[in-house]
Amino acid sequence: MEQQEEAIENFIVVGNPGAGKSTLLNGMIGRNAFLRGISIGSGKTFRFDKAIENRIRYCDTPGLDDPLLRQQAAEQIRLALQQDGYYRIVFVVTLEAGRVKPADKATIRLVLNATSQVTTSQYSIVVNKVSTPEARRLADPDQFSLLKTALFSQIPVVTDRIHLNKLDYELLDADDDSDVVMNMSDELRRFLREAPRIKVNSGQVSHIQWDEFERTVAAAEEANRRLKESQEEVKRERARFEKEIADAKAAEKARADKAIADEKARSDKEIAELKAQKDQEKADNDKRIAELQAYNDRLKAAEEQARKDKQLADENKLIALINAAQKAHDDEIARKEAELTRVRQEISNLPGLVDAIRRHKIYRDQHIKALREGRVYYIDNKGIKHKNSDCKVQQEKYIVELELAHSRIIADARRLGQM
Repeated sequence: MEQQEEAIENFIVVGNPGAGKSTLLNGMIGRNAFLRGISIGSGKTFRFDKAIENRIRYCDTPGLDDPLLRQQAAEQIRLALQQDGYYRIVFVVTLEAGRVKPADKATIRLVLNATSQVTTSQYSIVVNKVSTPEARRLADPDQFSLLKTALFSQIPVVTDRIHLNKLDYELLDADDDSDVVMNMSDELRRFLREAPRIKVNSGQVSHIQWDEFERTVAAAEEANRRLKESQEEVKRERARFEKEIADAKAAEKARADKAIADEKARSDKEIAELKAQKDQEKADNDKRIAELQAYNDRLKAAEEQARKDKQLADENKLIALINAAQKAHDDEIARKEAELTRVRQEISNLPGLVDAIRRHKIYRDQHIKALREGRVYYIDNKGIKHKNSDCKVQQEKYIVELELAHSRIIADARRLGQM
């Protein structure tokens, strides 16, 4: 019975009896909310059944591959699609001889024809109960591509949302009335949760043409037969092509082997000729080397004599340079001695200069003090006497001149002391 919680979207699963729709929904919800198992001649689901979980209305629908309940099943599927709002539509199919069953293809075609609002890749397909050998085979991209080609050969709207779900052997062995719930893989759960979400207007859902089911199944079987023949022809053509390639490779290998053998024989002959040529060249080279060695010995003797002659000339030149340097050194010593004599003479006069500096400093200090106290008069260029305090500019100028004169005397004394 439907819960009272309000649903915000619909999750509808469509498939034929025995495909595993109810088991899949129970796995999504996490409890046995829908009847599961197979009855002889029909599935457990004979009407549109629903359960709300976390504000999602999960809808289980009956299958069309039940001739006694086909019309009722078509109406129930249409009713499930007329709940209005957002839908996630999932078709559950199974494999037969490595291909999707024609009845499953017919169901997808008829339901999509009645729901024109569903466009490309707006629905999902779960290929359920895939055996381990089939899973290994379909892991090959080429084989999976063949499966999709066969699946969509008569379906008007295709999708790239296809998931292979392996057979759950625990559920296979469980009783129909047991409480075992499908242990859904994370990959399958993520695939279903990410199913495309589309808006479905109930007024645009038309009647499912249930009376076309048998003809659609027959057409699907015929399409499968033609596709199988085409695939077998492709296999034969591929085998023929692969044989031609293998024959061509074998012939090419034989030609290559012969070419390699011929090339080896030619190379061996060329190598032998080259070896004889190299031996002769080695003998000639040994002779030339001996001649060059003798010439080199003579050349080294001549170079050694030239080196000794040059060394002797360089030594004579060096002696001349040493003599010239010695004379220059003697001249410099004489000049230094004369300079030293002059400096000593100036130094002998240094005490008198020092005494003059001392007397000048005493005079300067006394004179500056008198100037600053205004006790000395200043006479301008007109002969008029002025106190220095009355002429500050001249006073300071005179002080600067005395300072400069004193500095020059000190500098001269220091210069004489450093010589």
